[in-house]
Amino acid sequence: MSNFEILSFIVVDTLSSNLFFIPSSELAVWVVPKLSALSISLLLSLTFIGVLLAHLINYVFGRIIVNILVPVAGNKEVVANIDVLKEIYKKFGYYLLTIAFIPVFGKFVVLIAGFTRFKWFPAVLIATVVKVVFYGVKIFYFL
Repeated sequence: MSNFEILSFIVVDTLSSNLFFIPSSELAVWVVPKLSALSISLLLSLTFIGVLLAHLINYVFGRIIVNILVPVAGNKEVVANIDVLKEIYKKFGYYLLTIAFIPVFGKFVVLIAGFTRFKWFPAVLIATVVKVVFYGVKIFYFL
């Protein structure tokens, strides 16, 4: 593989594996350091780009879901449940975003942040930084 192929593989793999509707886990973050002599800082930088894009897509999709669901749901119970979820994210949103590193659950944290109309910049940034720090810890300690 050429260097460009390796670099694009890292970004695309981390992007696709962090989307909420794809149940796979990251492959490139664990395979590439063993195959090539890429620096860890370059690997984490590319991983940051892929995870950032995935979290942005998850957040926007959460906003789309709520914009479709609220007008369609004429049921007051559904709207009340959405309001309860919004209150939970108002109180504990920053804390919930710090668990975005958990492999399966972390994908939905940003989706729900978008669903509850939590502030997009802190939601995406916190979740991305936490996930990249998780990757960095795993790379440094387990590879």
